Amino acid sequence: LLKILKSNENVIVYEGSKNLGNTLIFNVKNFSPNEISKGLDIRGICTRSGFHCTPLAHSSLNVGNDGAVRVSLSVYNTKNEINVLFEALTEIINEKGR
Repeated sequence: LLKILKSNENVIVYEGSKNLGNTLIFNVKNFSPNEISKGLDIRGICTRSGFHCTPLAHSSLNVGNDGAVRVSLSVYNTKNEINVLFEALTEIINEKGR
């Protein structure tokens, strides 16, 4: 997921360390985290937006005033599900440009 998110120049991925675990936080240029999370939710993808009970972590990563989108994976997620998430995200980004 990290690699595929970083492949889109509009996506800003926040990395605190090399040991990221199963949760990634990101933003998309010209979108609020809430817009992205809502757009993914409409497409059946569950994420959270905001500060996620960790305002100090978001501050240290220089996330911004609105927080970020958080997505968590587990061993049960498939590569196809990651691709579906990325396709949905790309669709949301492209819709705003229309």
